[in-house]
Amino acid sequence: MTKNVPSIFIVFFGLHLLLFVASCCWQGGCCRGGTVHYFDVTNTSAQNVERIEGAELTPGSTLPDQSVVTFDQFLIFLELEIEVFSSIQNEPQNHLGFSFINTAYACSPLPIGIQPTEEVDQILVFSNADFTTSTDIRPAGDTLNDLFIIGGFLENPQIFNLEVYNEESEDKETQVEYFIGLENPVLSPQTHQFTVHYYLTNGEFYAATTESVEITP
Repeated sequence: MTKNVPSIFIVFFGLHLLLFVASCCWQGGCCRGGTVHYFDVTNTSAQNVERIEGAELTPGSTLPDQSVVTFDQFLIFLELEIEVFSSIQNEPQNHLGFSFINTAYACSPLPIGIQPTEEVDQILVFSNADFTTSTDIRPAGDTLNDLFIIGGFLENPQIFNLEVYNEESEDKETQVEYFIGLENPVLSPQTHQFTVHYYLTNGEFYAATTESVEITP
């Protein structure tokens, strides 16, 4: 019996090692080979936030409902709700023609029907009230894109007029967070509740509405 102990121990240890490796890769902790990540937009949310003074589109704290802010201290924070998926590329086989980490343990494989990439098409801003500018009055429900600028969290953030951003497809970046601010002062104090429409190139559409805010010159 004592002569069989080493072989039994080796088999027992080997089985536990394989189970550990399989479990690890199933949870996404140690998968090997190239991992490609994808995301699927499932919803959006929008809230009013403070714009840090002297900064381009740098957000501060969240503004409570019915806050009063000047135009240059106001931002709309548009946030995407996403699900992240990953796909594991095939691992090269060793010289014996097999791999200990099989692609059957792929981390969160891409579900059927999910597009490999989702790209932003257009972002539109509306208000529930007339918007008064220095030159005209925009009726409630009209798009206000030309009055806003947009940016996001990037290593080298770029700021665009929202109308120009929608027209220039090569400048678009699909991001999880966007910040949208007014480009010029308002003519007079006015209260708005903004709705942001978010369109993807695959036809998906999401809408989110902010709390009420009073904007002053």
